[in-house]
Amino acid sequence: MGKAERIREQKQERLVQTAASAKKKGLNPKLKSILIGALSVVVIAALVAGIVVNTQRKNGTALKRADAIEVNGNTYKAAEVSFYYNTIVNQMSYQQQLYAAYGITAYNIDFSQSLFEQTRDSDTGLSWGDYILDQAVQQLYTYVTLEEAGKAAGFEMPETGKTQLEETVAQLEESAAEQNVTAGMLLKANYGNAITTELYKEYLSREIYAKLYGQSVGEGFEVTQNDIDTYYGEHKTDFDVVDYRSFSFTVELPEHLDENGEQYSDDATKAEDEKLIAEALADLKKRVEAVKSEDEFNELAEEMTRGTDEDGEETEGVSAEETLKEGVGYSSLTTDMQTWMFDEAREAGDTNVASSSSTLTAYYFLNRDDRSELTRSVRHILLSSEEEDETIADKAQEILDKWLAGDKTEESFGALAAEYTEDTGSKETNGLYEKVMRGEMVSEFDEWLYDEARKPGDTEIIFSDDFGYHIMYYVGETDATTRDVLVDAAIREERYAAYLEQLEEQYPLTKLSAGLDKIEKAEK
Repeated sequence: MGKAERIREQKQERLVQTAASAKKKGLNPKLKSILIGALSVVVIAALVAGIVVNTQRKNGTALKRADAIEVNGNTYKAAEVSFYYNTIVNQMSYQQQLYAAYGITAYNIDFSQSLFEQTRDSDTGLSWGDYILDQAVQQLYTYVTLEEAGKAAGFEMPETGKTQLEETVAQLEESAAEQNVTAGMLLKANYGNAITTELYKEYLSREIYAKLYGQSVGEGFEVTQNDIDTYYGEHKTDFDVVDYRSFSFTVELPEHLDENGEQYSDDATKAEDEKLIAEALADLKKRVEAVKSEDEFNELAEEMTRGTDEDGEETEGVSAEETLKEGVGYSSLTTDMQTWMFDEAREAGDTNVASSSSTLTAYYFLNRDDRSELTRSVRHILLSSEEEDETIADKAQEILDKWLAGDKTEESFGALAAEYTEDTGSKETNGLYEKVMRGEMVSEFDEWLYDEARKPGDTEIIFSDDFGYHIMYYVGETDATTRDVLVDAAIREERYAAYLEQLEEQYPLTKLSAGLDKIEKAEK
């Protein structure tokens, strides 16, 4: 396997691990949307590679003729709802494949069979098909209401939106050509026979317009420092994080066997097990309370987690590195530890123990971080590469040398970024990322940006497996803390959600069952 293939697999594994963690912790809406967006990119990659989720599509004529929803006096065809239905199905199908590769069950759906005949909620009888169809209707409805509101406000499609539309269609056509099919054939294979290239452009144009208008609305909210301070004061545990050390081990319990050698459990055996666990917990509590420093806690952790290998030889316990937990959020802790860790009276060196069945855990509190670290701004020029490449590295050096031969200002670096960068996220801002939080970027980028020795004007070329070569220019610290940035985003999210609710009142949705039923029929 080549390095490029390994990198792609590593990227997918990180994505799955993030998703698996999200299932455990429960993602906030912002992070969930980012994850879904990332997976959507993977789905698009699968599409252009020729991976077809379902080629057994029915004729799309009925969907093109039937009205499925009505908004503000305008009707929208079942074909359009079907497009979003199949978009979601494709995303979920790929997620399930991705999870399965790492032993994680995502949805337990058989995508080769009708989703309308597979139950999602046994209490209500709601099928997966019904659930996804509801999501598709809501997705289209949101785009339609934003489009209506944008037009009423005189919002025009920005040039960035027009470029995005052109580039996306060009990518589709290029991918189709590589597979010796037309763009229309590729679309039909993945989104059903009701889709055409022209309809795809129409849907995509609306979606881009709606998202950009929505973005302008969110950016247009006035959020003052007083708003931020007040909101933070009322939601501290949503933003603060804690650092602590911990280790866990399992109490060895006796096997309870009957006269036939079969394991059994009754009130007596349960009482015996509970007594052993309680005694072990009391001993752990006594030993942890005697700890006077981090080093002593780490020594105790190593001692109490030693085990034996298959040859009966003693193995080392956990290391100091393994006991350290940094930047842990409130929602990631158990209920008891949420209360204890985020108690305002908590001090460094405080200890605690907890049990879950026969697993015991010891805790050593280090710090509660109110996220007051100042954010930083940086410019970069990205030259994309999946692996280290001497030719691309030389080009990066040539660009940096060109800057070094000039006036060596931030403005001149920005001009080069506008000309050379392949990062669509910062091209329009001449390579500038403002108010970047620690840990927000990929590790190589983050480590360079938050190096303690970093000074304004520093430049360097770094390589990241995720993106390629970054020609870096450090702008400096901003006056906004990480907390300010996070709280500002949370306030805007709440206001934007309220705005969308207002749009729903202004532009009520009417579902037309005759058209929606045709989607179900087409998918069976």
